[in-house]
Amino acid sequence: MELTVKERIILLTILPQEGTLDVIKIVHELRNALSFDEEEHKQMNIKRLGDGSYEWDEDSRIIKEVAIGEVGKKVIQEELNTLNIEGKVTEMHLGLFNKFV
Repeated sequence: MELTVKERIILLTILPQEGTLDVIKIVHELRNALSFDEEEHKQMNIKRLGDGSYEWDEDSRIIKEVAIGEVGKKVIQEELNTLNIEGKVTEMHLGLFNKFV
């Protein structure tokens, strides 16, 4: 699935920290696939701010093809649905809802 820098960062923040062993192994692999390598950091000048948010050079519009299997998709859908149920969806989540839910 093609994902933007923003979508990758948002997914990294919503993936669960806890779960069953088999799911957490998949989440671990998904985190690795979504993460940014050295070259991407240099190209985009990614910085984590003091409030936990990120900034980057948005002119560098990097799109990455990330393989997400059925279990990974289900985990993402569950996390997005939880945000919706809790009333914590923001505009930044809309693109991910369109792709996953």
